Amino acid sequence: DELVFDPPGGVTGLFINGDFDSATGVLTLDGLATALDYEEAFRHVYYRSTRYNPVAGDRVIQYQVENAVAVSNVLDAFVTVTPEVVPPMVRSAGTWIDSEPWPVDPLSAAGVEYDRAGAITVMQSGSKNERSGTLFRQLAAALLNGARGTDMSCVADTVAAAEDWLVANPPGSGVKDNSQAWTAGEAHWSALLAYNIGELCVPAP
Repeated sequence: DELVFDPPGGVTGLFINGDFDSATGVLTLDGLATALDYEEAFRHVYYRSTRYNPVAGDRVIQYQVENAVAVSNVLDAFVTVTPEVVPPMVRSAGTWIDSEPWPVDPLSAAGVEYDRAGAITVMQSGSKNERSGTLFRQLAAALLNGARGTDMSCVADTVAAAEDWLVANPPGSGVKDNSQAWTAGEAHWSALLAYNIGELCVPAP
């Protein structure tokens, strides 16, 4: 949160300067001007949040005036922050491998529970001679994205089908690239890959 002094040209010409201290949250206005000039200057103090999705709620802005003679009482003003709700964005499989902690640990996939290290091992096991690992990589990423709160509605059926496929062809079963089994599995892999890179349901960051 920060306070900004953004006066129009007429007030700027009155030699009133604004300095915001981010450590204390205090905006100080000073300069040679009349009380009426400062009253006008206060109308050009604005609240601003630099967060992408700020925390909702009221912010209290306290005004106090002083000169060489006296210090005024504190006057409170309130700003209500109602941020736009921004849903989480998807992460790719590679990003999940490098991320910790995971939103769920252990991860349940195709009827098996994997701790993070075990899941990463399987995610990295895919090859032309081990396509179960290839599909598991994208399924795990999709499940992690869903656990994080991203919209999975457009791939819910694909996730279920991919889990069924992996139950029938578990990691380590040696499903080859040119096998009949992978013909079906590849369609699930392709859809989950598209989801995990932001081409379906929700965007990638």
